Amino acid sequence: MTSQMLAWSRRLAILACLSASTAHADSLSLCTARADGNYYAAGEEIRSRINADRLSLDLIETAGSVDNLKRLARGECDAAIVQLDAYLVYQEANRHKRLELTRPNYLYEEFAHLVCRRDTGITSIEDLSADRSRHTVLIGEPDSGSAATWRYFTLLDPSYESVATQAVGGMQALAEIQKSGPAACMIFVSGLRSPFSAAVNDAGNSLRIVPVDDSDLDEARFAGDRIYRFRKIPAGTYPALELAANKRDLETLTVGATLFISQSWASRHSDANTHLVDAIRRAKPAILKRVAPR
Repeated sequence: MTSQMLAWSRRLAILACLSASTAHADSLSLCTARADGNYYAAGEEIRSRINADRLSLDLIETAGSVDNLKRLARGECDAAIVQLDAYLVYQEANRHKRLELTRPNYLYEEFAHLVCRRDTGITSIEDLSADRSRHTVLIGEPDSGSAATWRYFTLLDPSYESVATQAVGGMQALAEIQKSGPAACMIFVSGLRSPFSAAVNDAGNSLRIVPVDDSDLDEARFAGDRIYRFRKIPAGTYPALELAANKRDLETLTVGATLFISQSWASRHSDANTHLVDAIRRAKPAILKRVAPR
């Protein structure tokens, strides 16, 4: 064999090895939410820590937590990032066909943001049920985690069932509550550094952030653990939404953002699943740096 033929043989052998490793890499589709949100960013952090020869991770944009769970049920996703309360709402609504998922991988806490027009005089979530005839709350799109959170609130405290709501979220909801009309507040669940929460703050000081501080909402439990916890949003996080004369931490409810993996996928790809869980663990510090209070 000539030296040129030997060189070509070596190149072909290397290409064959590379092709084999790529062909045998397991694949997983991860449902997140909008590409500008923290779920998608968390997915990117996890993907950056995965060995592509062992696992190919595809991120799928969705409408949010409930949409993610529906996609899991239809087999469109192998894993999904969802709010824990949205998971419970979904499983309760589908108790005869529940999702078989692995133990959740906790990522970080998300904060319930209740933002209202200042001229409404609303200073607490409890004001909504006390004055439900006058004000409408925009609770997010139907398949969003925010809408699931509001639904869970009504289960914990039936007085909230009488509050007028509309399934509107995102920038449309932000535009609506800045008008002089029945839509007085919007509620959305997110980490503190999402692009959307920054956009709400940038909308101006005609809005204010209101504490979700009803103790009745802290009664929910899952496997003996609390679903919601009261945490403080540090003063200065949303300067335009705070009261100018009252610069102090604001207490509100939080819920865990969790990553669930299909039990069937994990069973079929045990080695890749172990690698994925390790990548999640290694990505958490970077994810927390993005979303945790400063």
